[in-house]
Formats: sequence, C-alpha cells, structure tokens
Amino acid sequence: MSTHERRYRGIATSDGIAIGRAYVFSPPEGEQGMHVPSHAIAAEEVARECRRLKKALEQTHAQIREAQKQLGKSAGREHARIFDAHLLLLEDSVVREQVEERVRQKLINVEAAFFDVVSIYLKAMGQNGNGYFRERSADIHDVLRRVLQNLSGAQRPTLANLAEDVIVVAHDLSPSDTALMHRERVIALVTEVGGPTSHTSIMARALAIPAVAGVAEITSIVTDGTLLIVDGTTGEVIVAPQDETVEKYRACMAVAQAHKARLVQLRDMPAVTSDGARVTLLANIEIPEEAAGAIAKGAEGIGLYRTEFFFMNRQDLPTEDEQFEAYATVARACAGKPVVIRTLDLGGDKFVSALKLPREMNPFM
Repeated sequence: MSTHERRYRGIATSDGIAIGRAYVFSPPEGEQGMHVPSHAIAAEEVARECRRLKKALEQTHAQIREAQKQLGKSAGREHARIFDAHLLLLEDSVVREQVEERVRQKLINVEAAFFDVVSIYLKAMGQNGNGYFRERSADIHDVLRRVLQNLSGAQRPTLANLAEDVIVVAHDLSPSDTALMHRERVIALVTEVGGPTSHTSIMARALAIPAVAGVAEITSIVTDGTLLIVDGTTGEVIVAPQDETVEKYRACMAVAQAHKARLVQLRDMPAVTSDGARVTLLANIEIPEEAAGAIAKGAEGIGLYRTEFFFMNRQDLPTEDEQFEAYATVARACAGKPVVIRTLDLGGDKFVSALKLPREMNPFM
C-alpha cells in the first residue's frame, strides 16, 4: 500500500469536511450478491422449516421496527419512513405462502426457498427501468439479507458498536446499516456506488455527516486505519494526506465551524434588513428529504422545490404516485409553511432520456 498522498473524485452528497481513519465495512457475503446453499429435506421436516420461516420473519420485523424507531429519534419521522417498504414485504402473506409452497414442492431448506422467491422479485425490479422500483430493490435486498441472517443465526458486522471515530468506507450501505450506525463515532461516509438521492446520501445529510459517493474501487484502495480527508462539498477523498494538506483542511474546518456557530445564533431571529424591512427566508430544494433539514435550520418555507431530478437519469417518466408522495413529503415537513413547487423545467441543459427528444443546436431557444 502506497503512503503517498492520492486524491480521488466522487459525487459530493453531504456537505462538510472530515479527517480521520478509515474503517472498511465489508459484509461477509460480499457486494456482488450472496450464495445460499440448498439441500434436500424430508417431507416430515416441512412443518419445521415453515416454523423457522415464521420465526425469522417475526424477528426481522422486530429488528426493522427498532431501526425505524431509532432513526425517527435521530433524523425525524420522515426519514424513518424509508423502512415502510421493508415492513410491507415482511407482512406480505403472498411472499410467505410462496416460500412455504416452494419448500413443500421442492423439499428444500427454507433459506434456499426464501432466496429463490425473493430473487424473482429482485430480478423483475432490476429489469424494470422505473427509478422507483430500482430503489425499492435495495430495500428488498436489505430484508433478504436480514431474514437469511436470522435463519442461520449468523452475526453480521454492524456500525453500532464502534469504539473510536472512523470514516466508513464501503461499496454501499443498506438503510438499516445507516439507521443503526453509531452517530457520534461515524464522522464521514465514502461509498463506491450511489448518488444524491440514495438512502445513504439522504441519511448523511439528515445527520449532518460529510459524504462522498461514487468513488470507484475505494474499498480496495484503502485499508482499516488509513488516514483520509473527506470533502463532502467538492466530492474529493484524499488518501494518506501529507501533513501540510491535513493542516490546510483543519483550518478550513475551523472556519466552517465558526461560521456555522454564528448562523445557529441567528437561526431563530426574524430576517430583517438594517433599515427595518422584513424579509421572508425560504429555502430552495431538489430532493424531498431536504425540506425537513431546511425548516430545522430556520427556513420559513420552501421558495422553490425543483423537481427535475424525477425526470433525469432514468429511462422512464415518473408516475403520478411517485410525484404525489414527493410533494406530500415536502408539505408534511413544512407543516403549513408555504411551498412553491416547480413541476417541470426541462430542456436547455436538462435532457430527459425518457422523452427521446432530438438534440438541438441551441436547446435554450
């Protein structure tokens, strides 16, 4: 491993700077999927396997409820709703019946049957170009992993019991990983995949943790204990920084912290100019989950909710239900405060794959 300073560029997803040691978080099943051994069972063992499934589903349901409760305390009720999809799957009687039927027909262990059934749903979602379903597949994979863990009794690494401050480096983090991580010990997040709208990025912003996503192969570049600088404002990750680089960023952090402290003191004061004119302070947002943070920082409402992210970087158009839920999330966070929604601003520098519009020499015209 080289000790020379190296710089890597990713996607800035949560503002702030952190300097600390890396903790490479690698679940034992790997990031490319998991292998679930299948073995034959006798007909008289079917009832036992079904009881094991029932117990594992109930155990997983309780764990997800606890994660939702903890997340609601630390980041607010709106963020805790990311676990609604997990709970719906665990409560789905059709899925359970399909697993039990597979155990009976194939005479295989329940781990393999559960994996087979859920994999069918994951494959269908992966083939669907709809962005909503792609995001839900991450939720289903999280549930799959937890149920299999409870069936086997295996212990998976978590971020809940960290003994020192770390910068978590991972291929990706599941919603439950981020919900249960040690708030005071995790000072920054770096992932190989994801973007501004991923669960990990939304959680990082809600918890005011600097984060950078999309840093290719970072888990193979660093090892536990490697000194890192994470700049969640520019999207840069510096590995093994030189002393002068560390000092430079420490100075930047001190300036930013002093500025933030001054802003906190002003947060609840009315926005009034020096000549006495009252100004309404509104926040501009692009992602629904940003609304709660803006209100918490003193915004009197949302001056402009840009919804273009719904239409970009996807092969389909958003459904009415998707848009309604996003608008409702913002409205609930503002609790009666004004919200201005710009429903569509496309063209020019914003191209939409789903519309298949021809390129123009001067699209702004």
